Amino acid sequence: MEKFVRDGHQGVRFFVGPEVEKTPAADKKTLFVVGLQDTTLVEKLAREYKTPHIFLSANRSFDSVEEVEPGLYMVGKTMVSDWEKQIQYLLDTGFMVSLDYPAHKHALVLKALNAGIWQSRNFVPILSVAIPKVSTSSVNLTIKIDDSNFKATNDGVWCMNHHEVTDSNRFTSWNEYRDDMILTEEQIGPAIVPGLPGATAPQIEKVAQPVYADVNKPKTDLKAAKAQLQDTEPASTESLTAIQNDASIGLDSESASKLKPDPAEVVSSVVVNTVEDAAAAYAEGAKEDPLGSKGIVKPSKVKK
Repeated sequence: MEKFVRDGHQGVRFFVGPEVEKTPAADKKTLFVVGLQDTTLVEKLAREYKTPHIFLSANRSFDSVEEVEPGLYMVGKTMVSDWEKQIQYLLDTGFMVSLDYPAHKHALVLKALNAGIWQSRNFVPILSVAIPKVSTSSVNLTIKIDDSNFKATNDGVWCMNHHEVTDSNRFTSWNEYRDDMILTEEQIGPAIVPGLPGATAPQIEKVAQPVYADVNKPKTDLKAAKAQLQDTEPASTESLTAIQNDASIGLDSESASKLKPDPAEVVSSVVVNTVEDAAAAYAEGAKEDPLGSKGIVKPSKVKK
């Protein structure tokens, strides 16, 4: 496959930006990782830049996956088992993880990664299909999802006209890739990198909560609030109000209602006898029909 070249990304290892492609991770703030990088460093940067989604093998850096001997898979000079360990760790830590690879390598990747990764709802495998001139080569261009053999693993085959695949809801223009922020080596900092002996791994604080909770912590300490309300027996309504509005556990600091009070009813002094009197009563602010349920009785016509 032709080497992938992206403007301004020569030698880049990490960059940060939104996931612009229409995948399950669309619009999430993302740490993009080119090639296999140190797992400790990947986690450190993802936490530092608050990216709940990590896109591995960015810039097509997983294209060369091969089975070099039975059960041994390599991406270039890197063992797939190293990628597998990294993916599993990041998923277990709470990150959403995407892996981009060529569709024709799916059978190899399917065998190379363990079942736990494939079963994770936070794992997004992206099968890249390179189709040059997809919109202009033929109006009848058909994209077919086949199987490895006849009746091998799928129920059948799926065929789609290219118009079904290339509609605007699935499209990402090349212009949308311009908002990425490339991380310089100074921003990345030291890490354990294969081939660089003596490098030190940064120490990062481990937390029990998953990353999504780290990024979106609730403002209210619900456990503390529940415990305080259940374990305390207030002597009066006033003390109960103070407990319910304890600012130290994230509850409202004010006990007064924010709702607007009902406006005072306006008693109309208008005597209603005619339609004009009713109009005047409404102008005075009457809420109910001043004419009552019967209204003004019009004189009935007398037949001659």
